[in-house]
Amino acid sequence: MKYYSDLTKKFYEDPSECESAEEAFKEEQKKKEEEALQKSNARKEAAKKVDEAYNNLVAAKKEYEKVLSDFCKEYGAYHTSINKDSISDWLDAFWSGLFF
Repeated sequence: MKYYSDLTKKFYEDPSECESAEEAFKEEQKKKEEEALQKSNARKEAAKKVDEAYNNLVAAKKEYEKVLSDFCKEYGAYHTSINKDSISDWLDAFWSGLFF
């Protein structure tokens, strides 16, 4: 007589072999679930760091805009030199201003 396991989807020669295979399968599934939970928690923590960095960026941008506005009100205009990085920042601000 052969024994079929609904968990492993295989046939076995005796019941003890089937039971031990099912136990091993359950342990493997439990291990996979724990790993998935750990990965999920790690992703959540990383996402929190990204959110925090974004919030810091928004706060710094608001502070920059306030200081720049105050400067321009008092002195009329602000002039600065443009380098490679500031062009990239300007383009980012331009595109984000168009779509957001």
